[in-house]
Amino acid sequence: MTATLTIDNNGAIYLPKSFLEKFHLKPGATLLAYVSDEGLALRPDDEMEGSKASLVDRDGFLVFTGTEPFDAVEVVMAARADRNDAISPRRTP
Repeated sequence: MTATLTIDNNGAIYLPKSFLEKFHLKPGATLLAYVSDEGLALRPDDEMEGSKASLVDRDGFLVFTGTEPFDAVEVVMAARADRNDAISPRRTP
């Protein structure tokens, strides 16, 4: 999943709706920006209260992110749904 983002005159960037949905981001959510080997990276700030638990792929390993308490079955099912959406896009009739 990639997108080209534009920085406006105020330094703001806007994420596509598909990114907001995938990472369960709501207005007011915070992101951590950091430098990675590939350049600038953004990730949801998992330390923020109310962040949604999820499994993310890091170098081929699923890693839990989020705050406790969490429902492990819900997290795994959400990861499966995301993976299924990525490999077989929904078709509209």
